[in-house]
Amino acid sequence: MTEKPILQRVSEIVGDALQIATDEVQLTIAKIKPQATDAGIGAALLVVASVLALTTVPLFALLFVALFAWLFSIWVGPYPAVALGFLTEAVLLLIGAAVFGLLGKSKAERLSQVKPTLDQSKARLLATVDMAKGAIASGTQKVAALSSSDRPELDH
Repeated sequence: MTEKPILQRVSEIVGDALQIATDEVQLTIAKIKPQATDAGIGAALLVVASVLALTTVPLFALLFVALFAWLFSIWVGPYPAVALGFLTEAVLLLIGAAVFGLLGKSKAERLSQVKPTLDQSKARLLATVDMAKGAIASGTQKVAALSSSDRPELDH
């Protein structure tokens, strides 16, 4: 049984270490991508909630104008109906803003889970690099020890 040359083994170790590092990066991306997508959706929902909440400001202003007009008018005619219409619209927009805000908040909270994943992946990657460095150093020492002795099987 013939053994592989030492240089071929070292190149295989380096290739394996590179593959492990690449796999670790891909694993980290696969873990983070859904969380980042949820965080993006959550941020978009928070923007929608903010826009809806801000659109109620002029509606409330118009509502108060209509209410004051209704209070000071002598004729009871259409003013109560207009005021109730503005009030109903403003309340519906605030309910929509609350729903979108709660949905957005729950999605955006998942973003806090990304940092531990990144830290774990970084630690595993550094451990892999340290392990590869140790294996290369050990291999270098063994090669040095073998080359100093008379070993005919190491000759090409």
